[in-house]
Amino acid sequence: MIKQYAFYITPLDNNERIHFNMGSIMHGFLMESLPPTTVQHLHSTDARPYSQHIQMENNIGIWQINALSDDIIGYIDGLIKDWDGRDIYLKQRDKKYHLQLFYVSSQYSYQKFSKYFFTEAEPSRNLNVQFATPTSFKVYGKYQIFPDIRLILSSICKRWNALSDSVVFDDEQALTDICSSTFIKNYHLSSMRFALEKVKITGFGGNIEIMLTGPDMTARWINMLMAYGQFCGIGIKTALGMGAVKVQKKVYKADNIAYVEMIN
Repeated sequence: MIKQYAFYITPLDNNERIHFNMGSIMHGFLMESLPPTTVQHLHSTDARPYSQHIQMENNIGIWQINALSDDIIGYIDGLIKDWDGRDIYLKQRDKKYHLQLFYVSSQYSYQKFSKYFFTEAEPSRNLNVQFATPTSFKVYGKYQIFPDIRLILSSICKRWNALSDSVVFDDEQALTDICSSTFIKNYHLSSMRFALEKVKITGFGGNIEIMLTGPDMTARWINMLMAYGQFCGIGIKTALGMGAVKVQKKVYKADNIAYVEMIN
């Protein structure tokens, strides 16, 4: 199952500011809220069945949690009762913050999610991808700080294949073919640094526009994967707050161009 939650997070100290670097602190808070046996299991898995991050929108702090399995959804649904409308204490900052739930997505099975893109939705040929928090990849032990279509799609495919109980995408040649017909058409990016204790990881943030030129089925695969990327995140350390993205498809309405959500 797939489900998304979003909270407003407000510091009780007026001098305190919300920043995406708080993602790692919120991850610690989330782990402290889960049963110890669950936390131990999560630390031992290669594909974490969740992602989370902090971002600012219109000067308002938002904490978003994406649950990618039935177990995590069950835990978060239960924790909402303890968090919503309550003050929490973050010991790493020695500060209190107020949480207010304002959004819960529909709950999708992996089968329902894939079916939507393969049989119902009209595939878009132009996608806008906003990297809301620093995004990076690790290739041969080195950080890759520029967007690359193959790295983006491979990152999403890996998480999808590990967690999906529906269709999987494990054909390397097909991935190569898809990447050859997918291009970054426009971009507006800048370098960003994400702080993890004493380490700062350089990544990128901003927007890219992706153009798809392959056959219909290729476009459907990419639409599905990029939509899933909004839940699983892209690149490294998505559990700690990196790699958060928002993806919209370009549609033409009369003489106007609009960007709409990938899935309702």
